[in-house]
Amino acid sequence: MITVKFFTTLRILLKLAELQFNLSDSTIGEILSLCEKRTPVPFLHKLIENSSIIPGTIILVNGHNILHLKGLETKVNDGDQIALFPPGGGG
Repeated sequence: MITVKFFTTLRILLKLAELQFNLSDSTIGEILSLCEKRTPVPFLHKLIENSSIIPGTIILVNGHNILHLKGLETKVNDGDQIALFPPGGGG
């Protein structure tokens, strides 16, 4: 089971804390597309633009930032946890 956890404004927008998928050998990009199909509102535009991760977005696989792995092509397998943090505002 792959678990995708939503944080901060994503959790508020989607009214979901997490989704689970019974998959293996998928990429982050594939999992995110599946997530959007199972959520009540579109959200990927807040994380990805033109097939690139929007600056400030944090996507972790088992605690490792995918920017230091293979980006959206990072492989995920059974038992992995994905955490999604949209860009934050502050000041």
